[in-house]
Amino acid sequence: MAVDLRRDGVRSSLVWDVLSGVISARVAATGRPALDIVDVGGGTGGLAVPFAALGHNVTVVDPSPDALAAAQRRAAEAGARLASVQGDAASLDAVVGPAAADLVICHNVLEYVEDRRGPAPRPGRPLHRSPPAAG
Repeated sequence: MAVDLRRDGVRSSLVWDVLSGVISARVAATGRPALDIVDVGGGTGGLAVPFAALGHNVTVVDPSPDALAAAQRRAAEAGARLASVQGDAASLDAVVGPAAADLVICHNVLEYVEDRRGPAPRPGRPLHRSPPAAG
């Protein structure tokens, strides 16, 4: 699937380019063609669906059931398989489980955080699965 993020502007295109490089490096590090990716606050699946369409196992975690429904519709239109879980970054390890992902994406989320005085959630810490040691 050719990904066209032009409708979302330069910022999304830049994020896509950077994440594509990160994912390629993780694929090489794990030796697996498909990664387990968690998109925290992934909303309607703007980044998650294209990665799922490339064959990765993507789970969108978002507090909005409407956004998750839109992500599922978008995935169906793209012919991609996408898991969706209602939840937020603060309870992410309980929602998807520890060591559940090769990569955790958390993009365009802070502008929706209600209490910015509290500690920032650290979703990658409990979820991230380390690549095998070189040997």
